Amino acid sequence: MKATHDDTTFTLTGEVWSSTYPLEELPKWLRWYRGQKHRFSKAGGSYDATIAALEALAAELGVTVPDDEVLASGVT
Repeated sequence: MKATHDDTTFTLTGEVWSSTYPLEELPKWLRWYRGQKHRFSKAGGSYDATIAALEALAAELGVTVPDDEVLASGVT
């Protein structure tokens, strides 16, 4: 999984798909993927690459999304 960005959007690119979102939605999507991993633990590491790519992008951009926000957001 790869996450890239320009001035207004970021793009997630996997092996067979890609999608582009507004930069301001980065925290929302990182919370969502973390929540999916939490909710569907039987999926193993299927969300790990996406979470890692989003976390790296967030760090590059100086965006902080604490892990505890997954539970606070109601995604369980």
